[in-house]
Amino acid sequence: MASKVTSRVRSAFASKYIEMDLHSMDNLDELKYREKIQPHEQRFNHPQKWIRNMRKEKLKIPLILKKKGVEFGGCILEIGAGSCWFSSVLSKFPEVKEIYALDFSEHILKSVAPAMMDYLNANAGKIVRVKGSFYNLISLGKQFDFVVCDQTLHHAGYPIELLNQINKVLKRDGRIVCIREPIAPKLPIIRLIIKRIFGAKEKKYGATENIYTLTEWREIFVRGGFDVVVYSLWLPSKNILVKALSRSRRILSGTCNAIYGIDSMPAAFVGKKRANV
Repeated sequence: MASKVTSRVRSAFASKYIEMDLHSMDNLDELKYREKIQPHEQRFNHPQKWIRNMRKEKLKIPLILKKKGVEFGGCILEIGAGSCWFSSVLSKFPEVKEIYALDFSEHILKSVAPAMMDYLNANAGKIVRVKGSFYNLISLGKQFDFVVCDQTLHHAGYPIELLNQINKVLKRDGRIVCIREPIAPKLPIIRLIIKRIFGAKEKKYGATENIYTLTEWREIFVRGGFDVVVYSLWLPSKNILVKALSRSRRILSGTCNAIYGIDSMPAAFVGKKRANV
């Protein structure tokens, strides 16, 4: 146990931490929830519980995207970084030189993120934890090769303004990668129900919890200045049996997505700046 604690402290020191001002668009009720309430919930009241409750299959997503031609490298910005699992995985790519992991929760960045870095053997020296607003990215004073996020955009009360901010800090040939955003079902009646109940617990505390159809997501990206391609996040396999089971699962998932929408078809939005932007 002592060695684990020592390693975690080492991760905290290896990863630089900086703070920036918040923005008037930030949801302060959600910040209060992340800082004061969530840390006392059973699933989140200790960093090790964040790790135990993490869906481990998501750790394969960067590999899946690499197989689809997304070559992570250079300087990366992760917004809504939370526990920094995404930054931790990307930090081990030799092509990645530096990662800015931004979130507005000091508690998560200081208490949870170092433990996650330790658990995932991150190259913590590449990661700069930034307490700040994703509506104020220009204050970072940097241009990025990639801007990435995991289940973050649906927490934005002003998603188009957020994408405009990303546009300002993304290099001309840079790419945006947004994974695991909730997708609302296509069937109108069920979509209305899902939109009403989605994130109900968090909404009680004032948190922003939006859910959009695939068409709505595409429109948001276009209005934010991006052309995106939607990739399935199923991990390919050469094993015939695994491929057959995976194909069946995708068919079932697609059917479920048409009806339910929530987390039934894991997807990634990968895009570049629109030509006229």
